Amino acid sequence: GVVCSRVPRLAAAWERQVACSIAVPITSVFFASIGTYVPLAKMFHPKALGIGLLYSVAAIVGKWVTGLLAWGEGGWIGANVIGWAMVGRGELGFVMAASALKSGLLDEESFAITVWALLVATLASPLLFRYCLKWQEQERVRAAILSRKEHRLKADDVKNMESIALGGSPMEEIRGDAGEAN
Repeated sequence: GVVCSRVPRLAAAWERQVACSIAVPITSVFFASIGTYVPLAKMFHPKALGIGLLYSVAAIVGKWVTGLLAWGEGGWIGANVIGWAMVGRGELGFVMAASALKSGLLDEESFAITVWALLVATLASPLLFRYCLKWQEQERVRAAILSRKEHRLKADDVKNMESIALGGSPMEEIRGDAGEAN
């Protein structure tokens, strides 16, 4: 990778020809291997489910608040985009939990709780992130439309001022009867 990285357009070619074709099988193998660790009997135990959901709320809120701390030029919407992008924990959390289970640091019930917390956060994040991106785009479009309207209003004000400067009446401009004979 490092040797070939200096070749122009090689990264794009690698992505197009190789990475896309192997991503799905590798991802499938990864999730299947993590899935073999999941103790299904413990996963749906009320205690594991309840505590796992409670932990997922804490995990989601913690990362989301971190995004809000990044409040900047994007304002509330931009902070939400950052926050929801950070919520997804994904594969690293699953790998660490599986490793802790394998090495005896977690028992099956604690592992099931951890899987619930990771699973809910991992599934909620892309949905809410996509919603925030759409919200951000809608606000950009709305701001552009308002800017255009404001620009047009300013242009109309200039036209009215020119008319008044040339001897017209502001009321004539408003009524639309400028230049009409009585």
